[in-house]
Amino acid sequence: MYVVLCNEELGNMSNKSKSDKAHLKRIKNMDCIACELMDPPVYGNTPCDAHHIHGYHGFCGKAPDTETLPLCKIHHQTGPKGVSYHGTARKDWEATFKPQYELLDIVRERLGIIA
Repeated sequence: MYVVLCNEELGNMSNKSKSDKAHLKRIKNMDCIACELMDPPVYGNTPCDAHHIHGYHGFCGKAPDTETLPLCKIHHQTGPKGVSYHGTARKDWEATFKPQYELLDIVRERLGIIA
């Protein structure tokens, strides 16, 4: 058994590699993946945050920058319960949209990244 400890510097952009910074910029320039899944899209293609996948990376839950999803502010943090990832239990959010790793596969495909 092993434990992954939180790295307090993960969120510090000055410590990120050029490739990580470039990847995050590409993610933030994409359309919101959750908005795209709505039929029709509910909130439109607003500017995105880079949402780091949660719940799969040990104690801290912080994924690397390469495991991020483009989410608008509403789907990431500010929307009501059931809409905002951070305002909803992960399993409920994933039941509404899709599991994060499935969304990550879609994002990687659009970026031309082979997993």
